[in-house]
Amino acid sequence: MTQLRQYGDEFADLNVEVLIVGPESTQSFVTYWRKAELDAAELPFVGIPDPEEQILKLYAQPKRLLRLGRMPMQVLIDSAGIVRWKYIGSSMSDIPAVDEVLEECRNLNEGKN
Repeated sequence: MTQLRQYGDEFADLNVEVLIVGPESTQSFVTYWRKAELDAAELPFVGIPDPEEQILKLYAQPKRLLRLGRMPMQVLIDSAGIVRWKYIGSSMSDIPAVDEVLEECRNLNEGKN
């Protein structure tokens, strides 16, 4: 999330809302966000707890018990609720660079996807 925070203005310029979905409880998300605010680290996005895995199932996010749970996944959804781009990592460290995600956002704004 630290990496995403550095690009908050660029996402905003592209009219993109960043949502962070995690398997943690609501209380865990609240604790994390409050700590970030105390550390003067603004989080320009929304956190959504998904401990019952409803969002995981909705977007078919892979879950592997032997690999520490959910695989990383980035999804771009347009204002009509249609998935326009989806990246599923094959390991916990398989996450696309923020520049790649921003490029996909630009492509969506230009109607290329």
